[in-house]
Amino acid sequence: MDSPGARPQYRRGAAWGIGVLDLEYLFSFHGRMRRRDWWLTRLVAWVPMVVLMAFTHTLGMLTGALDGEALFRPGVWIPLLVVFPIVAWFDIATSVKRLHDIDITGWAYLMIFVPWIGALANFVVMGCLDGTRGPNKFGNSPKWPEITREAMIFD
Repeated sequence: MDSPGARPQYRRGAAWGIGVLDLEYLFSFHGRMRRRDWWLTRLVAWVPMVVLMAFTHTLGMLTGALDGEALFRPGVWIPLLVVFPIVAWFDIATSVKRLHDIDITGWAYLMIFVPWIGALANFVVMGCLDGTRGPNKFGNSPKWPEITREAMIFD
């Protein structure tokens, strides 16, 4: 039984197996995240951002600014300035939890800044590799919550 006030590592919600409105889980850097949930958070994070960028470009076209000065109009950059930090924090937090599921430190997320290799490594490591079976140093497995450290033969 959990102690009072203890924060569970993984909570199941109605939509993807994670609490969709569980902002503490989605925006924190603690715990683990399944590969399936990580891909779905990519959609949740970046589809609205792309829609917003398309809308602001359309807004720039509607105002007659088809040149480079369109980026400097407040109607274009203010919405992006408000939304981008939230999306970036969400993206980094969920990616760190995905790395934790593979038993890799969250600092490995910095590999994304290595040109070409970083993007490929990001795709392969976070998007294709399966998580550690059973518990690791970052918490219990979200995919196999029934496997405990005591139940594992090899530790």
